[in-house]
Amino acid sequence: MFSLEMFLEPSADSQIRALWQELTTKSIVTLPEVWARPHITLAICSTLDGIDHKALGAVCEDMPQNIKISTYGQFLGAPGVLQLGLTPTRELMALHGAVHDVLDSTNSACDPLYVPDVWIPHCTISMGMKAEDLGTLRTTLQNLKPIAGRITEIAWVDNRAGRELSVASPF
Repeated sequence: MFSLEMFLEPSADSQIRALWQELTTKSIVTLPEVWARPHITLAICSTLDGIDHKALGAVCEDMPQNIKISTYGQFLGAPGVLQLGLTPTRELMALHGAVHDVLDSTNSACDPLYVPDVWIPHCTISMGMKAEDLGTLRTTLQNLKPIAGRITEIAWVDNRAGRELSVASPF
């Protein structure tokens, strides 16, 4: 399984890591226990075979510069997943659409939750939240301020091996 992920500049990255740390001290399972870098996933594909990596690399060079994390929530039907929601700017949605234009033309093995008109731009905070954590989460998150930042990098992540790969030349 491979995910195409956007990574944040150090200030926004640090703010999310601080939130992870605060939640961990309250015994809430956070994402670093699964993956160690805050990110926004653009696509998840079962294989990278057949993808026009040069075209995808060119699309990703025109990544959005600024993002704003402005909400938090839980996905319905996905118990235990807590996320910080991004403001869906035209620039962000255009990049996402362009990424999927390339993927759709060469690879049909992508997760349907990440396709245009379905995708909810977000940064996952926890994948192990329990019902009894809700009170603690609400208390912790109710004073969270919006996080503004910049996207500095887009890369494929090989989720089985836990390593990042170049978008334009992953092999």
